Amino acid sequence: MSAGGSRVRKRVQNGDKLRKGLVEAELLERAARLFAERGYAASSLEDLARETGMSRPALYYYFSSKEDVLARLVSGLVTSSESALRRIRAEPPADAGRRLKVAVEALLGPVVEAPSRFRLLLTYEAELPPTLARRYLDIRRQIVREVGAIVAAGVLGGVFRPVDERVATFTVLGMCNWVAWWYERSDRVDLPLLAAEIAEMAVQSLRVSGEKETPASSAALLKAIRAHLTHLERLIES
Repeated sequence: MSAGGSRVRKRVQNGDKLRKGLVEAELLERAARLFAERGYAASSLEDLARETGMSRPALYYYFSSKEDVLARLVSGLVTSSESALRRIRAEPPADAGRRLKVAVEALLGPVVEAPSRFRLLLTYEAELPPTLARRYLDIRRQIVREVGAIVAAGVLGGVFRPVDERVATFTVLGMCNWVAWWYERSDRVDLPLLAAEIAEMAVQSLRVSGEKETPASSAALLKAIRAHLTHLERLIES
């Protein structure tokens, strides 16, 4: 085959791949809406075919099963979570408040970019293929450890109030996850601004008050000292 013929064939193949990719993206969006409306267990490929006006055999050209559809929907989110974890770890161990803010903003990225898909990931994790499920569980555990370490460092350094690190960690992560249930892309909110505001709320909920104590507030000072002593006792006992 001539060089010119090879180039034409390559352009045709690239065009076919592009068209297939666009169709797959549309099918996945329809599937996400279908699973959200009817539930994953109550939906089938036949339902998806009916929703998209395709025949079931035609749908098999793109997906091998309903489980394959779910895996394709959430695999990108798992990859995004890995990227968020790398970003958290790359942050210099300076101010714990700054580190926690970066962590929350990184974790919110996948949520606000695809809230409906993130809901599927949280709701139907048990339905994921074993390899993908193990990968996501491992990432989630690492994220819990990283955020927990940031909270612990902040408490130890006096940046955060003396709190139970485990409770604080899961409260912060819960704030991030819950966004998937109330935020919709149709809200047209500035995503970086949204992430920054939620991250600031998370940090301020833990940060030690910057107000100076006065003789009149000695009772508050004594209360704070007792709280720190109680926290140190828990650390020693653990």
